[in-house]
Amino acid sequence: AVSVKKLLPHATVIASDVSRRALSLAEKNATHLLGASHGIVFLQGSLLTLDIQKLLISKQTKTLLVLANLPYLPLSDRQVLQKDVVDFEPHQALFTTEHGNTLIVKLMKQVARFLTHHPVDIQMMFEFDPLQAERLRRLAKDIFPTSIIEVCRDGCGRERFLTITLNKI
Repeated sequence: AVSVKKLLPHATVIASDVSRRALSLAEKNATHLLGASHGIVFLQGSLLTLDIQKLLISKQTKTLLVLANLPYLPLSDRQVLQKDVVDFEPHQALFTTEHGNTLIVKLMKQVARFLTHHPVDIQMMFEFDPLQAERLRRLAKDIFPTSIIEVCRDGCGRERFLTITLNKI
C-alpha cells in the first residue's frame, strides 16, 4: 500500500488484512515513510468486505486496481517447506485450503459480484504458487470471460503473478 501511494499520490489506497497486528505495522510504516497524513485507509477484514465496498462506492471509483498477496500455499506444503520459511511468517499468512488458491478464487468471485452492480475498469494482480498457474488462468477466464488474463514471471523466471484486466465502462 505504501509503495502504491508513493507511485500514485492522488489515488485512494485501501489496505486490508485479517490481522490487526499486520495492519498496525503497515500503518506505522506508512507514517514513517509518507508522513502522518499519508492518506491510506487501513481496514481490518477478509477480502472485499462490505466496508471496502461502501468506501469504493462513496468515492465513485471509476478505475480499480486490486493487488493481493493472499496465502496461497496448500496446507500439505507445511511438511515440505524449509523450517525457517514456515517459522518466519504466521501460518495464516502462508497457508490455505484445497490447492492453495481458495482465497484468490473467493476474492475474484467477490469482485465479479461487485462489478455486476458497480461497473468500473479494473486490473487485478495476484501472487501465487507457480504450480497453480494453469488452474488459476482457467478459473479467472471462467469468472471474467471478457477479460485479458496474463501470467507474469518473477525475477527467477517462475510463473508467479496472475493479472486480470477488464474494461467495464
